This record gives sequence, C-alpha cells and structure tokens, in this order.
Amino acid sequence: MALEPPNDCVLRMAAKKAQQGFRCLEGSNAQAAYTTVLAADTEVVCNRQILGKPRNASNAKQMLSMLSRHRHEVLTAICLAQRQCDGGLRQESRISKTNVTFRPITEQEIEWYWQTGEPEDKAGGYGIQGKAAQFISHISGSYSGVMGLPLFEMSELMSRFGFALSSSWLNKR
Repeated sequence: MALEPPNDCVLRMAAKKAQQGFRCLEGSNAQAAYTTVLAADTEVVCNRQILGKPRNASNAKQMLSMLSRHRHEVLTAICLAQRQCDGGLRQESRISKTNVTFRPITEQEIEWYWQTGEPEDKAGGYGIQGKAAQFISHISGSYSGVMGLPLFEMSELMSRFGFALSSSWLNKR
C-alpha cells in the first residue's frame, strides 16, 4: 500500500473536519441553508515523512531532534464548505506551504521544551507562536499557516463565498 502524499493528506483531513462540522450541526437550528463551516488541518513534513502530533515525550524529542539544523515544510489545508438552498454542498479548499528552518537545538533545550507542555498537541511537536519560536532561524511562507490557520488563503476563500472581509470587519474583533 502506497503512503498518501502529504498534500493529499492535509486536504483530505481538512475536508473531513468540515464534514464533521456539518454532522455536529445536524438536528440543531443551524442546519438552515447557507450554513458555512471552515476547517483546517496542519502537518509538518520532514524528509518526506509526516510527523503528526507526538505520542509521548520520547516521540516529541525524536521529532525535535529531526528538525534541529534542518528545513522542513509545514502544510496547512483549509476547507470552506457551505450548505446550499437545494441541500447541496459547495466546498472549496486551499493549501498553504511554508518552509521552516530550525537552528541547532541541544538535547537540554529539547528536554526543557518538552517540560513546558507546549509540544504535546502540536504537529511536529512544536508551536511557532510559543516558546519554540526561539528555535526557528528562517521561515519562507505563511506564519499564520504554520500556526494552523493561513489567513491569506482563508480570506481568499471567504471572498469567493461572498463574505466581505474589510478592514472594518477585522477591527471589530
């Protein structure tokens, strides 16, 4: 059995999460026409291997050691799905690809980072928006994509679905 290419994997998982969003809405008042669900999935790929979320401390330390001194790719797929008046589903996806390079990380730094608790639920065992930012020597692509929601691709999709994203909307957060 051939392994699924990372791009296909993140696109499939984002679409699966969007479909799960609709299943969660079934039976609620939100099942009206034009209900919209936005879902995303992020994977870290190093040496053509999807790293996923660490299973335990040993696995996280292995991932971080693999990333140390190397460039890897962070793929985040988003899927916007909307229930139409006729009951059909309109669905579109986008993918964000970002190259991230880690500086050399010592075993002591990896141990310290694991002890912070941050790596436990993060693809690749790290979060760019947290303490792991100090390990990153270079990024080429989307910072928000590495965080898990690529804002450029999201705004592009939302505009295609008729959502007006203006500076006044962004300032109301």
